[in-house]
Amino acid sequence: MKRLLAQLILRLIGWRAVGAMPPLPKAVLVVAPHTSNWDFPVMLLLAVALGIKCTWMGKHTLFRPPFGIVMRALGGLPINRSARHNVVDQAVVAFRASDRLILALLPEGTRKRAPYWKSGFYHIAQNAQVPIVLGFADYRRKVGGIGGVVQPSGDIEADMAQLRAFYSGIVGARPEQFGEVRLKPPNGGNMMREIGRVLRVQIQRSSLKAGQRPFAYYDPAPLLVVDRLLLEPSGARAMHDGQELIDVHNAQHPDSRNRGENGLSFGFAGHYEAMRERFGPHLTDGIAGENILIDTPGVLTMADLGAAIVFRGDDGREVRLVELEHAPPCVEFSQFAALSDGPMRPEQTRATLQFLGDGMRGFYARLQGESAELRAGDRVFVES
Repeated sequence: MKRLLAQLILRLIGWRAVGAMPPLPKAVLVVAPHTSNWDFPVMLLLAVALGIKCTWMGKHTLFRPPFGIVMRALGGLPINRSARHNVVDQAVVAFRASDRLILALLPEGTRKRAPYWKSGFYHIAQNAQVPIVLGFADYRRKVGGIGGVVQPSGDIEADMAQLRAFYSGIVGARPEQFGEVRLKPPNGGNMMREIGRVLRVQIQRSSLKAGQRPFAYYDPAPLLVVDRLLLEPSGARAMHDGQELIDVHNAQHPDSRNRGENGLSFGFAGHYEAMRERFGPHLTDGIAGENILIDTPGVLTMADLGAAIVFRGDDGREVRLVELEHAPPCVEFSQFAALSDGPMRPEQTRATLQFLGDGMRGFYARLQGESAELRAGDRVFVES
């Protein structure tokens, strides 16, 4: 009767319950995204509609008489959260003492955007040797329920990649509040700070310098925006209209301009705003020739970039660029920026080069790993 009533209420408010709870006697039920006060009633209705009888953890003081009987009847599990009591250990003891236990947890821990999920759900499942069931509520499609099962393997990154791939297409009530599906690194690990998304990726089919010095000039015509950029230790390449294109800074290009450190390059949209303010609107996004343009406001220096730039796709892809360094501006691009038809005066050249230096024109980097794929829209993080 309760299931039918919950299904009816969901139908009346435009929602639909999908999936089914696997026939598991014990499991950790992850519930996400959690971005609004509406999540509790919606997820409660979904659980009842699917016939899921789950347990939730609550502060032990809530279970004192006379309310303890009610709290336990509602599925509550008392947990002492004081420093000398380990919450994970208490949950594991509860699993071992029970024949049947489906423990529902909110790994985000808050309705506000959090940079990391709390790791307790994973350690409880791993230590209790029970699977992780993926529960969800998608406010865009108004669909919620059970989406899959992950068995903790001990390889946290690999297991979290599965969760990340699943929840990548799920939209919370307040999408901007749904943070990264990732656990905080342990003590001593690197910290991640999200700075934006990839705005575009592009290939330099040939050199952007034309003519002979002292009359050489900058020509951006060989630049080509592509859908996907294929990165490798030697540089970048891409497929376009069924044809493979190799970036001129890739060591495999027949006329390669690779000097060792300049195989890959990236820049920032905020830098173009600064360059346009200084020189004019002809400096459109990407015209300096970097492979990767990141949509981040303001001007970033090497100190802002930390040890690496990490790109993450919504499908679980991860790309890591290391050995970051400034991409010094060439004279030809400096003349192009300053709208000079020929050689500039020495003082003008120095002032232009100085403004475009220190990363304003962009940065060089090296791919960590054998190969990777990058796309517009991928999220960008600074690792420090």
